[in-house]
Amino acid sequence: MVMVLFFVMAMVAAYTNRNLLYEQRMSINNFRATAAMSAADAGIDWAIAMLSGARVDANCMAPAAPVAADLSFRDRYTILQPDGTYSVPKWGAANSLFTPSCVMTNAGWTCKCPDLAVPQPALAFPANSAPTFQVEIDSGGMPGLLKVDVRGSHESSTAMAFGEFGNYNRVRVNLALVRALSVLPVAALTAGNAIAMNPPATVLTVSNPDPKSGFTIHYGNANPMPAATLDIANLLGPAGTLAENTSIAQDAALGLLSNTPQFFQSMFGMDAATYSRQPASVFVDCAGGCTSATPAFATAVANNPGRIVWIDGSIDLNSAGTLGSAVQPLMLVASGDVALSAQITVNGFIYSGRDVLWNATAAGSLVRGAVVASRDFVGASPVTVAYDADMMERINRGYGSFVRQPGSWQVVPTR
Repeated sequence: MVMVLFFVMAMVAAYTNRNLLYEQRMSINNFRATAAMSAADAGIDWAIAMLSGARVDANCMAPAAPVAADLSFRDRYTILQPDGTYSVPKWGAANSLFTPSCVMTNAGWTCKCPDLAVPQPALAFPANSAPTFQVEIDSGGMPGLLKVDVRGSHESSTAMAFGEFGNYNRVRVNLALVRALSVLPVAALTAGNAIAMNPPATVLTVSNPDPKSGFTIHYGNANPMPAATLDIANLLGPAGTLAENTSIAQDAALGLLSNTPQFFQSMFGMDAATYSRQPASVFVDCAGGCTSATPAFATAVANNPGRIVWIDGSIDLNSAGTLGSAVQPLMLVASGDVALSAQITVNGFIYSGRDVLWNATAAGSLVRGAVVASRDFVGASPVTVAYDADMMERINRGYGSFVRQPGSWQVVPTR
C-alpha cells in the first residue's frame, strides 16, 4: 500500500509539474521571439542612421584615412537615378551574401558591410547565443523612397552559412528622403538684399542656360542695382533670351525676407536649428571663424560626400583648389558669412545666412552650381557663377536624411 501511495504521489507531482515545464518552454520561446524582434528593430534604426552617414569601410566603420574608393553606406547599396528613384546593385544569385549584417558580442555590435571588393565577409559569432540582424535594401519604386527589410534573430553561430539564421523575425519599413534642398533657387546668384561689385572688380559674369529656371541674378533690394554694377554685368541666360530678361530685380517679397529666419525656412522647409541637427548634416563649429585649413572643415568635406556641410558661424575659403565634383557636389550651408579669398572652384551649392564676399584675392574663382546670400553678395574681383542644372537636381533629389514613412512598418511572416 505504501508503494502504491508513493507511486500515486509521484504521478500527481509529475502532473502538477507539467504546467511548470510548459511555462518554462513558453518563457524561453517568448524570450527568443522578443530578442529577435528587438534585433530586427535595432537593424531598422541602424540602417536609417547609416543611410544618412559618412564614408564606411568593410566593417561599417569610418575609415581612419578615407580615400575616394571608400563609399558612404548610401552609395554602397543604392544608386540614385535621374528621376530621384533608387536602384539597388545586385551581385549574382546569392544576394544575401552581399547584405550588411551585425551581431552582438561582449564588445558591442560588430558589423560587416560587403561590396564588390569584399563580397563575403565573415561575422565572428560568439559561442553562446547572440542577437543578430541582416539588412536588405530595395528600391521603393518612387522618388526618394527605399524599402528596408531586416531579419533579426536571437542567435546565430559559426555553423551557419553567412546570412542564414535559425528562428528569426522579419520586419519591413519604407524610408522617405527629407530633401536637403526642397526648393531650388530660380537664379544662379540670389541675394536677399543687394548684389554689389566694388573696386577693383571688373565684371560680374553669371550664366544660366537652364530653361526651367532661366534666371541669372535675383535680388530683393528696393533700389535698382547701381549703374556701375549693371555696366559691368555679363548675364547669359538660355539660348535666345535677352540679358535684361534674365534678372529678377527689386523683388519686394524677397526683400522682406532678407536676413530673417523666414528666408531660410522658405528655401529649406524648416528652421535653421532643426536643419543643422538632422542626421545628414555635418556640424562644423565656426563660432570663432573657420578657413579652408580648419581641420574640422577639411575633415567634414573629405569624409562626407553627399551630405550637408553645416558651418555654424563664418568661413573663409582661402585655399586654392576644388571643392565638390559633378558626381558629388558640395552643399555648403553657413549661418554666417561665406568668403572666397583664393582662386577656387566650387562645384555645388553655397548658402550664406548673411553675406557672400568675393574678395579681391579670389580672382579667377568659379562657382558651378548656385549661390544664395540671405543678405548681400559683394564682389571685389571678377565674379563667375554658372548655374549647373544637373548638380542642383542631384542635390535636390539625392541629398537629405531618411526617415520612417508613417504607417509602413510591418512584420513579414517568417518561420
